[in-house]
Amino acid sequence: MLRFSLLGIPITIEWMFWAIGALFGLPFFQAGGRAGTLGALIWMTVWFVSFIIHEMGHALAYRKFGGKNTRIHLYGFGGYASSQGYFSRKESIIISAAGPGVEIAFGCVALLLRRSELTASWNPYFLMFLGLFSYICLFWGFINLIPVLPLDGGRITDAALGRGITTTAKIGVIAGGITALVFVSMGNLFAGVFFGFLAFQNYQITQGGPSQIR
Repeated sequence: MLRFSLLGIPITIEWMFWAIGALFGLPFFQAGGRAGTLGALIWMTVWFVSFIIHEMGHALAYRKFGGKNTRIHLYGFGGYASSQGYFSRKESIIISAAGPGVEIAFGCVALLLRRSELTASWNPYFLMFLGLFSYICLFWGFINLIPVLPLDGGRITDAALGRGITTTAKIGVIAGGITALVFVSMGNLFAGVFFGFLAFQNYQITQGGPSQIR
């Protein structure tokens, strides 16, 4: 387990975070040779940096609103920022939106750089980094805004409605189910199964099961 601090915020990373990242980047690892090795290193860097940026968005928002003992934890399929303190509904919405918001902003900057004429003479591996980084940040940034618990979109919906976790979970069942069907129809079975699982978790919450919100 790796531990370090960034901007005064403690960060813990479990080994499964790296394992899942390697699984998603398996084609790079299978490529072999110098290009494959560099591609794998670039992918793992993108994987790490994109998650750190996302969770730092949450963590810095927590700290802005007076949160204490703010920290970040990265594990197998994601990460979360936590903090102690009371946060109003408006503050909770901002905190939840800060993660994907910052990630999308960084993704847009990377995409603009990648398409800029200035990149004509840049190192092709750095261009590869920009391409992968912009894709991950934009794709997962917007995916995180889907109103399904425990994604940020679900948290934003819960804080905005203020009607309790059960109402939010009912929305999550519908949103998660529709998203799963869309991904399956596009041929992305993994994402379809993932959102199907989230929809099932939200259904369990509507039936009185435990909430998955950290």
